[in-house]
Amino acid sequence: TDADSDVYDGPMKRISFDGRPFVTGGAVADALAEYAVAVARMNSGATVDIPVLEENGLVVQHTFVLNGSNAIEILDVDGIVPDGDEETRFPIPEFTPIGGKAVAVSADDVDSISVPIAETEAS
Repeated sequence: TDADSDVYDGPMKRISFDGRPFVTGGAVADALAEYAVAVARMNSGATVDIPVLEENGLVVQHTFVLNGSNAIEILDVDGIVPDGDEETRFPIPEFTPIGGKAVAVSADDVDSISVPIAETEAS
């Protein structure tokens, strides 16, 4: 067999989050990057639990606090062999929606939710 056959060449990634390195699945890192951009774009903040591969081989949830001032760098990682299926060990987290929610209202309800407009007198 090839000596390199034991080296996992999959999409594991290292996230440097505010200067600290964390290793997670590639899909998780990619989703976190997209979400961090959305949080910053909305001038908002959010927390998200990310599955992280610890040095002892265990996967532990870390809570990341995201806001517009976070510095996140994501790099491919070579030579890390995760035990089991990456999708199972490193599931993509559910992200809290950022921004407001639009809700349709009936025409009958428009007056009850509208801000009154002050009438102006003609000069």
